[in-house]
Amino acid sequence: MTTGIRVADDPRCIRAEEAVRKLDSDLMRDWEDKRAGRDPDAEARYERAGEIPRRLGLSYAPAQEAASGLPVEDILRRIETLEARGTVEREPEVSTVLGGEETPIFRVSSMVDEFERIVAEVGAAEKEVARPKG
Repeated sequence: MTTGIRVADDPRCIRAEEAVRKLDSDLMRDWEDKRAGRDPDAEARYERAGEIPRRLGLSYAPAQEAASGLPVEDILRRIETLEARGTVEREPEVSTVLGGEETPIFRVSSMVDEFERIVAEVGAAEKEVARPKG
């Protein structure tokens, strides 16, 4: 883990201190999420899972929803699309086209945490803008 800031570029560690605080905050939030049973990356994975099917002209549907709700013809069209592209053996593409990523669980309790995180980020950004240069 690194701040990405060279000591020569920040000899008084002003930028590095802010970067370390953010890294620490993000790490603590991740651990708190894990302890509370939340998967902080679930929403991002779900969004990425929909990209490949959209590029192929398909909608994304989680596997369980697809199995119970999509017509057999649509499921076959998805498999035929993979075969035509020669990607039947490529797990990431098969997983997204056939619905390998479940819809993330939405918890009302996470709304407060997310709101507080956004407020903190906006506050930090406002302080950075207000800080005199020099």
